[in-house]
Amino acid sequence: MIVAPRPRAYQLLFLLRGSILPQIVGKVLFIAAIATFATWWHGNLPHYLPEFSVAPLTLMGLALSIFLGFRNNACYERWWEGRRQWGALISEMRVFSRDVLSLLPPDARDSRGRPLILGVMAFAHALAAQLRGVDPVAPCQPYVEEGGLSVPEGGNEGGCNNYAEMLLRQVSEGLVACRDQGLISDYLLG
Repeated sequence: MIVAPRPRAYQLLFLLRGSILPQIVGKVLFIAAIATFATWWHGNLPHYLPEFSVAPLTLMGLALSIFLGFRNNACYERWWEGRRQWGALISEMRVFSRDVLSLLPPDARDSRGRPLILGVMAFAHALAAQLRGVDPVAPCQPYVEEGGLSVPEGGNEGGCNNYAEMLLRQVSEGLVACRDQGLISDYLLG
């Protein structure tokens, strides 16, 4: 897990990494300019602007706050669901690794078990890269090479639409090969 140092209170004002401020600074400055101009106009030329009651603005502000509250909760729920799913995936990978090491005979753990475990590790790295929208080949390359997994020519561009799925299929084929050789029985595999 990546743990960043906690910024101090005054550092939060100037932190731009992960902030939405660079995307909205132009809009905020534009609205601030309009508000400044309206305040100046009302102070210097009060007869040209009509007087308004604050009741409609209060109602719109209330509706907007409720809408933004629901939207914020929905975003947080999506983030939390992704975190739970990723944690479950990592947990299942650990269980799979323990099962492979405990079910295979000791002489087959390095030759057969290690490629399966490295394949699952490569799957996790490829899936994380695909979910981030980057090329999944580079992050999992060390696991693919060490595990002896086959990669299509040209990596992800070589006719493979879902690189993570391709890696998982190779792990499945490795399990089937272990079953066919009698290293893992059907009862233990299921």
